Amino acid sequence: MHLRRTATVRPHHVAGLLAAASLLLAACGSDDASTTDGESTASTETAASESTVIDTTVAPTTTAVAPATSAAPAPDSTAPTVPSTTAPATTAAPTTVAPLVAADLDLGEAAIGPVAFGTGVDPAIAVLAAVLGVAAIDETHEYPYADEVTGVYLDDEDGIFAFPLLRRVCFANGLCTSFGGRDAADLQLVGYDYYSAEVPADPVLTTTAGVPLGARWSDHLDAMTADPGGCYSQGFGASGGAMLVLVSNGEFFGTFDGETYVTAVPDPSVVTVYGIFSGENPGYLYDDC
Repeated sequence: MHLRRTATVRPHHVAGLLAAASLLLAACGSDDASTTDGESTASTETAASESTVIDTTVAPTTTAVAPATSAAPAPDSTAPTVPSTTAPATTAAPTTVAPLVAADLDLGEAAIGPVAFGTGVDPAIAVLAAVLGVAAIDETHEYPYADEVTGVYLDDEDGIFAFPLLRRVCFANGLCTSFGGRDAADLQLVGYDYYSAEVPADPVLTTTAGVPLGARWSDHLDAMTADPGGCYSQGFGASGGAMLVLVSNGEFFGTFDGETYVTAVPDPSVVTVYGIFSGENPGYLYDDC
């Protein structure tokens, strides 16, 4: 509102005019405030109305989601038991032992092949008979008298042996075994001797050095030895630990020249193996040369 201006203003009217002006100004201010508030409110409502308009179009989600992995199902405890397919253990085939032959019964210092001195009668004969056949001689002999000087045992005929009881078992090829002890339950293999006629019977046995019964010394110079001296044509030697009984068809092993005993070693070409022995065997107290 605008006040009309007058040319003249009296003093007594000033206060009233001022009051009226104040009232008018207040009224105008009130109208302006109302307008302003209304405009502000409208503007706010409009903005609010505009801000509440939401775009409802949502872009599709492009994030790929991996499918959930299903856990393996627990085994069904009611399922039937599948029998084991493990192959049964195999049993090794028994080892086949080849039967002994004559070559296995080589004659050594304290054994006949696999039969060592100290072996009992029955097991020893079982092995030997499997190769040599049934024993041709099987006899027992007692030596009741002990010779305290020599330590051997004697019988009534001057026979001697290292034990009071002897069991003598011989085979057809000429091999004889000596089992000695104090009684029958105590007998063990303690010796052997093996002699031949002019032609040894089969099977022919050899020493552990490979010298057979009936061999010529000149054919086995590296496998046997001959000792000087003997009883005329008979001498002694050794091979593979066994003792040899030798025979010379030429020069003697030992002779007497008057009262003098003369020893010699015959030429190997005339010496042959007549016997093979070892250990304790029966003999005679007064053996004559």
